[in-house]
Amino acid sequence: MPSPENIAKNTTYLTVALVVQKILSFFFFLFIAKTLGNGGTGEYVAAFSLSSIFGVFADFGLGPVLIRELAHDESKSVIYLGNIIAIKLWLSVIAFGALVGTVYAVRLLGGGHPPLALIIVAGAVMIVDSFALTGTSVFRGRQNLWFESIVVILNKVLILGLGLVALYLWPSALNVALTILAGSIVSFFALTYFLNRELHLSWRPRLNKIVILELKKLALPFALANIFAAVYAYSDSVLLSFLKGSQAVGIYSVAAKTMNAFQFIPMAFMAAVFPAMSYYHRHAPERLRDIFEQSFRYLLLISAPLAIGLFVLADQFVAQLGADYWPAALAVRILVPSLVFVFLSFPLGALLNAANRQHWQTAVIGLSMIINIGLNIWLIPALSYIGASWSWFITNAAVLLIGLWLARLVVAYRIWPLVKSLGRVLVSVAVMGWATLAMTAFMPLLLVVLLSGIIYTAGLFALRELSLADVQYFWGLFHRREAELITVSSSE
Repeated sequence: MPSPENIAKNTTYLTVALVVQKILSFFFFLFIAKTLGNGGTGEYVAAFSLSSIFGVFADFGLGPVLIRELAHDESKSVIYLGNIIAIKLWLSVIAFGALVGTVYAVRLLGGGHPPLALIIVAGAVMIVDSFALTGTSVFRGRQNLWFESIVVILNKVLILGLGLVALYLWPSALNVALTILAGSIVSFFALTYFLNRELHLSWRPRLNKIVILELKKLALPFALANIFAAVYAYSDSVLLSFLKGSQAVGIYSVAAKTMNAFQFIPMAFMAAVFPAMSYYHRHAPERLRDIFEQSFRYLLLISAPLAIGLFVLADQFVAQLGADYWPAALAVRILVPSLVFVFLSFPLGALLNAANRQHWQTAVIGLSMIINIGLNIWLIPALSYIGASWSWFITNAAVLLIGLWLARLVVAYRIWPLVKSLGRVLVSVAVMGWATLAMTAFMPLLLVVLLSGIIYTAGLFALRELSLADVQYFWGLFHRREAELITVSSSE
């Protein structure tokens, strides 16, 4: 079993790898959007959104089960891995057939859809990634994240390199998809090599009826949560494609990807804080409130300027992508305020999970899926991508409000300090927004962004919402042990 120091180091490696992956993915997408235009980009996004939904059925929650069970007993690696491979072989065939069949049915009904060849390639990526996920789950279960970090970076660098060549020489959504398939295949073989070299494991399928029934039972709650999350995340692009066509998806995706690009920030933040939340829930409940309030406040400090900055600079941002995307500016302005809702939902979800209220979190995700689909079906036919943008905004606001209510049932967090923080942040961000708008008339975009950040930070210090203790907290966040994560902010 790895030492706590090695586990912390490996977790840092993986967090850095995932952050790099998210950043590279976003800039790669912007290059795709600029090169292919809204039509080709819409085909690409719709195909992979649809395959991502069906990919959840191919995995069926088996990844988290494998992680949890191997963390308890590593000796079960061979039997669990072999039976999961056997299950995934037929699940992948079913998911791939359902994916292609769905697109073919939509075609017969006269709805919009990505080209069938693109869907087939996206489906192949779905299958390869599903098996690769099983490999990374084995390493996670053994608390060794180093090899997953290598594969994550290898995958993204390879896709980026091949993708840029494809976009330069043979620009099409299909060729971009083929580069992603190539990256996935290489990642799969890299994982195969690491599994064999480090753990002496292979992809040999095994059939044990008792084990398979046990795995299905254990996986069902995870599968349900993953299905809710995938449909919630991707149904807007899929419905836009079916109801309004690829161009609407392309315009909407620029706004949606811009907002989602920043989610690595709360993901990395909560990855560092979650172990402390779990520890305090069991051993020091009175401190759980402190770390929750601090997490909520810090993510508010980060998300507010991002949202206002993107809101003010929406026209300048979409102008970099070409005339095809001018309509996306309005979608950006509708979507980016919900960035605050998304950021603040992360500590709420982490709190529920740390307090063993996972079923509450699953219910929240399921309810959000229902709200989002209902709003999309109602608004997209009349408002197209603007309707999808409003659906996302309203859904995330509802998720935040529900999460705040449920979190209050777990820990009696103090409302007034959070309200005071919100007031100071609103004042600082309003000044920053006004200054940003004024500076755009005569300054380069990068300089505007830099000065806006300085103005916002200065405002927080002036209002005593930010202190040196907060800066020290951020600096040491990823290097401290669980019991050292809380610092008492001097700003309150």
